[in-house]
Amino acid sequence: MGFIIQYNRFFSVTMVENGPDSPINDFRFFAVSDTLRTLRNHNLLFRASNSGFEVYYCSTPLIPITGLVRFTIGFRYSNSSLYEKYGLTSSDSSDPLLYEPALCFDNLTADGSIITEQGASLAASGSDHGEHVSAEDTGHIYSQTFTLVERADETVPENYILKPRYKSGPEQTIPVNNAEGANTVQTIINSVDLDDDYINETGPYTLKTSSPESARNVYLHNELAGRSARGVVDIYWETTQDSVAEDTGQQYYITFKPK
Repeated sequence: MGFIIQYNRFFSVTMVENGPDSPINDFRFFAVSDTLRTLRNHNLLFRASNSGFEVYYCSTPLIPITGLVRFTIGFRYSNSSLYEKYGLTSSDSSDPLLYEPALCFDNLTADGSIITEQGASLAASGSDHGEHVSAEDTGHIYSQTFTLVERADETVPENYILKPRYKSGPEQTIPVNNAEGANTVQTIINSVDLDDDYINETGPYTLKTSSPESARNVYLHNELAGRSARGVVDIYWETTQDSVAEDTGQQYYITFKPK
């Protein structure tokens, strides 16, 4: 008697223009090392296409997810005019936090709850089907420790504040040293020299400044930065895989709207 291994769709993410019927085929997706380990531990398969990716689970046997896990998928894209076409460029090109920004998506609400509505949007503006990608979804992917460089003749903040985007956790305040006579101001964010204050958890953070006040999305991840990722999709899950719709799995969309 043969043994049949059955795989079912767990979840999918698709990049589309204006709606599900118009996929955008300009992307290349890859799972980071930690996610590949999670996939193996739960007998999951990752399948990428030019417009998105799918994850399948094995039901024979099922190795259930029983606690919170995060699937981190990086991506690059070949369309050099993507930001211009979809109105994602910044009006302030001098802002060092928006220089060559990345696209950062996840399936969490503003309070950190997991979005499970079928066909939900992953845009920061909301999970409703009609929500589309905006400047709110831009940020920057950095290594766990990174340096910001600014011109000394521009308005330089007094300090930077690095804090987790969704959950409570340690905050890091980094004073800015604007040395007299220097042409540039270099500030190391999350230096390893901080010892106990060093933030070693990868993921989404907010980088705030004071005087002037501003806030930007940043994503800290050595592997993503090292592989020159231009975007990241985080899918969080905490229940068994067979809790999703049997025929389609959990479907998510990232909708771009031409300006």
